[in-house]
Amino acid sequence: VADPYDKLPVIVYWLMGSLASISLDSLFFPLIFMGAAFIPLFLLRWRINLLSFGDEEAQTLGIPVERLRLIVILCATLLTAAAVSLSGIIGLVGLIVPHLVRFIVGPDFRFLLPGSALMGGLFLLASDNLARTLWTMEIPLGILTSLFGVPFFLYLLIKIIMAGTEEEWYVTGAKIGCLRLWKRAHLPKHFLFCRARADALSARSERRWKDDSIQDDSGTAVPTGG
Repeated sequence: VADPYDKLPVIVYWLMGSLASISLDSLFFPLIFMGAAFIPLFLLRWRINLLSFGDEEAQTLGIPVERLRLIVILCATLLTAAAVSLSGIIGLVGLIVPHLVRFIVGPDFRFLLPGSALMGGLFLLASDNLARTLWTMEIPLGILTSLFGVPFFLYLLIKIIMAGTEEEWYVTGAKIGCLRLWKRAHLPKHFLFCRARADALSARSERRWKDDSIQDDSGTAVPTGG
């Protein structure tokens, strides 16, 4: 049995998260690792946008997909480890904040990445203030963020189910990514290729939707032509 005055608070701290014991002196080394992980992600932000087309399309545009994916995973792991070393495990922040920022600024990583970092900090500070003021004793941050995160996760799940197939989401993201690429003056050919690819995917998705919608009496799809 854990000691309720010594070991148990430490266990709760690391499993549910808290900002109570963080000081300015304890921020120095974690900030170094966070900066070392955040800067490569920010420099590769437009390449990460191209991954929304899929591996084959990204490789056609000259993106080393496997190497880029490895860099992103390593940087994200380093960011997460540095944050957890300070505050413990605070769940569902990574689920809530990026989706909220995506609703505001769109899927472009030039704005999504810094926006998620900024709003994530603001959300965590707001949750910490609520945890300190709502009750006479401070509750772990992980409990409070779960109260917000679980309903939001259910909302996203229902929205994805009602929105349609995964392919329709992919086509939408591809079109948005092409519009972002078009703004880069030195990538006009890439834009034309991506736009044509997105239009082809959209037409294929529409034909598949029509084929699935028209059923004969036996329950099999009737070809619609084209």
